[in-house]
Amino acid sequence: MENREDRENWLCKDVEPIPLYQDWDDKMAQIYNDNPYMQNADGESSIVTNLPDSMRTQLVYHSFQKKMDVDVYLAKREIDAVCDERKQSKKMDKELEKKIVSYEVFKGACAELFYAQIGAHERHIHVKRLCNARDILSKIMRSHGQKNRRVLHIVWYGNSEGVFLRMGDGRTGMLSKKLCRAMKERGVFFQTSRRCEEEIMDALLAYLLNNAKEVEIPNKAGWNKMLDGRLHFAKRGETTMSEVWENAI
Repeated sequence: MENREDRENWLCKDVEPIPLYQDWDDKMAQIYNDNPYMQNADGESSIVTNLPDSMRTQLVYHSFQKKMDVDVYLAKREIDAVCDERKQSKKMDKELEKKIVSYEVFKGACAELFYAQIGAHERHIHVKRLCNARDILSKIMRSHGQKNRRVLHIVWYGNSEGVFLRMGDGRTGMLSKKLCRAMKERGVFFQTSRRCEEEIMDALLAYLLNNAKEVEIPNKAGWNKMLDGRLHFAKRGETTMSEVWENAI
């Protein structure tokens, strides 16, 4: 019996009891405390102190890689933000350029009218022929009397009768729309888009008014007092404002 007990004691003398951990934190604390590679020089727990060179290199590499990933992510996010800001700025510039764009009508070769789209800094975006009509001329017919009336008369090659537009209501936009509709009804085709047609018609009206010759006509048939104070007798067949105003639009 003694020999058997001695043998059992000898076999188990170096065996340590297996600790029972209550939870995961206790287990990890035990592993850190028991592992010499997990402790620094002061005996405090650490996972990067006193590690083998191969493990230290691997940890440093992974740490550096993670840092690089974060830096790349932050740099990419900053670049994306700058790109978005530039795109937004370009979009705002285009919208602003559309708002400040203007149109100008002028006479080109062969007595044809052209229009130029002008952007910021007086820069011509493009120039295009306005319509199929040429030799477009205008004059302002006015009369003096109880009612001072004015009529804009526009003619072009192939249509000597032209269009008569009543002036004086102060609504330039309505006048340009009337002009556009009347010229279209008489066979004139405007090479403009619907989006900018109204602005171009305003430019055409401005061109016609600036280049119009002003003539005075008698107010009615018979005796008329003219603007300079002289008396004028309007004969039969002579153009009078009462007749022109009645046929004008």
